[in-house]
Amino acid sequence: MSLASRNLGVTQVDGLWSQHQTSDGLRLAARIGLGGTSVRDALEPQVHQRYTWRGDFKAIHDAARNALTAWTKTCAFATVTLDTADIAWIADLNDATSLSFISDKAYRDELVGWMRFSRSDERWGSDGLNAAAMQMSGVESFGARIVLSSPVFEVAHALKLTPALVSENSKTCSASAVVFFHVPADTPPLDVGRKFYRLWLELTQCGLVAWPMAVLADNESSNAQCRERFGFPEDSRLVNVFRVGFVPDQGIRQTSARLDPAELIIS
Repeated sequence: MSLASRNLGVTQVDGLWSQHQTSDGLRLAARIGLGGTSVRDALEPQVHQRYTWRGDFKAIHDAARNALTAWTKTCAFATVTLDTADIAWIADLNDATSLSFISDKAYRDELVGWMRFSRSDERWGSDGLNAAAMQMSGVESFGARIVLSSPVFEVAHALKLTPALVSENSKTCSASAVVFFHVPADTPPLDVGRKFYRLWLELTQCGLVAWPMAVLADNESSNAQCRERFGFPEDSRLVNVFRVGFVPDQGIRQTSARLDPAELIIS
């Protein structure tokens, strides 16, 4: 909203973050007032360029590596590693943590509920994650639909086949860098979202694509391991972790489907 209003020449003059006030059972998350004049936000052009890349990344070149390194010095909310040993360690941790989440049937069922494995799905272009956006081939999407379903998953898990079936290790290792997004622990939730979005737009502005590994922040053990290895500020909270790199020359941009705004407005 802030980016859009600035593009219209209006500046946000009031943003009251209130997490405790309630009215008729609803929590007041924010009150925003618009007024004054402003200039177009420098990151606004990146809004329609940003997307999640879920395939292998292209190798980074020296000039881009230098640009990424320079960017890390300007961002107060990011810790970045370009070290291949670090990235390999993160790839292993991400696979193990993801498997622990996917092994939970309730989590897996909700995940599958958001996945669109076939174009015949009536919701393919409406919402959720379709196979094209996930960079899945026809064979991969068919296999994922079978493997993630119950009771097939439980059988495969008992046979110790699931680690290889759900692994993202090689894709993670193809990333040029891993970016840890962290903020002071007392940062209001909506401000966290704003900083997260702007950081991703800044990566896009650098010509990079990203793919989050949220499980590393959401899992208490993995979060602690990342904190210990990479030394985030003591008073910070790890919010998310990005794989970052370049799209292969033959890579085709696929964006996730989104509901029409009119469907989200209740009057």
